[in-house]
Amino acid sequence: MKKILSFLLATSMAFPLCSCSEPNSEVSGTEPSSAESYESATLNETPKTETTEPETEAYTYDVIKMDVSGIVLYVGSKKYPYCAFPTLVETNDGILCAWKQGISHMGDESITSYMWLDKDGSVHSPELLAHVPGFNTQNAELLTMPDGTIRCYLDIQDYNNGKTRTGTIVYEYRNGTFEPLPGILTDTDGKQYGYVFDGLEWQGRYWMLAMTFPELDYPDARKSVELLVSDDNGETWTDMLCLDTLLDASLNESTLAVFDNKLYILCRGYDKKAHIAVLDDALNLLNTAVYDKSLEIYNTGRPKLFVRDGNLYSILRNHCTENSAMDLSMLRINPENLVIEQKVILDAAKPQDGYYAEHYFVDDTFNLITYKPNASATPDITLLTFDWNEIR
Repeated sequence: MKKILSFLLATSMAFPLCSCSEPNSEVSGTEPSSAESYESATLNETPKTETTEPETEAYTYDVIKMDVSGIVLYVGSKKYPYCAFPTLVETNDGILCAWKQGISHMGDESITSYMWLDKDGSVHSPELLAHVPGFNTQNAELLTMPDGTIRCYLDIQDYNNGKTRTGTIVYEYRNGTFEPLPGILTDTDGKQYGYVFDGLEWQGRYWMLAMTFPELDYPDARKSVELLVSDDNGETWTDMLCLDTLLDASLNESTLAVFDNKLYILCRGYDKKAHIAVLDDALNLLNTAVYDKSLEIYNTGRPKLFVRDGNLYSILRNHCTENSAMDLSMLRINPENLVIEQKVILDAAKPQDGYYAEHYFVDDTFNLITYKPNASATPDITLLTFDWNEIR
């Protein structure tokens, strides 16, 4: 069921001056069996882009409100009841999904679990991906390298000291299990990274967005989001661009997609706005826009861009305004002028904690794996399904 509304809203956009089906079973409370032990092993200067003063333009877009029931894929165990931050990759064998399983949103000792799903939603038994005793395995990101290798980039935090990052450990999927690679994720300049967001293949190279932090162990460490590239299937990484410098903003969770051979990057800002940039194949900045509460885009979380049917979309957690509850939304963005053409509110159950989502398609069924509370106060891993033709 859907409801369609139309809003007249205002936006601020800065343009650069540059030349330029039910599952067979629900898995509940099974704790994976083995544990991994924790083994630990000069910034690029990006020219600042000169921009004009933001101009306010009014425009309309449709808002579609969906009402669907979710299917619970996994319920946490008594020891680790809290399940969140799912990540997935598609393979010929089905969907591989990993998530945090712990006690709370952060600041807890947790494990990272994973499971295989058939594309019809049937769930196979969960397994342990990683357990780092005394640490929190907070955010996982599954990525498939150009040679088909599946890697999990795992954000390791010292929960005894707030949420201090200790560096990303990379796990590789081999012979039916995940094995840790030695050391911390580090680029060719020696910068270490604590949180990996997204990646894709473009121009015969693999590109990845990752965040570095001031507490990591390298000279002049700072907090920033960097665009990295690899020419050897993720064995080594080169830092190509600092997005914080490029967009003159302090950024966090980010995502990327390729449309018409241009790179689109959408970022969550610490200013509670969403920042989007378009780069050409030489990484020149072509266009930017900022989405804020005047557009009912506010304090977003974990955006994920994708391209479908000749259109550019992003799923994200959203609050609309300072006083509104979170929802799970999908934006359709005009790739030429970056105007939002449509917003679909996919789920508005108003949880206190939820909605980092990733998607996959089965024909014209749009599937989202996310996390939110269902029958209990702690969130579960949940599948939402939609008819793509109703929301596209």
